[in-house]
Amino acid sequence: MQQVNILPSNQENLQENRELKERLMVSEATVHAQAEQLKDYRDLLSEFVISTVACAHILRSRCANIKKRAHLWHLEPPTALIV
Repeated sequence: MQQVNILPSNQENLQENRELKERLMVSEATVHAQAEQLKDYRDLLSEFVISTVACAHILRSRCANIKKRAHLWHLEPPTALIV
């Protein structure tokens, strides 16, 4: 009876090991790049939120000033400017 070797050779194991290491390196690089991109998007979103809040604050302040001036002159403020 002839014995059949069903286990991979040492050379095959080394080649598979190299391929798996290469795939792992590519996956790790991809995850790192995606994490950096997510950080950039988070920073961009934070800047947008901060500028939006600042604009809303300025608009509210201006509307309040308009309302005060209108009251001093006994005028009704324009409804388009009421926030």
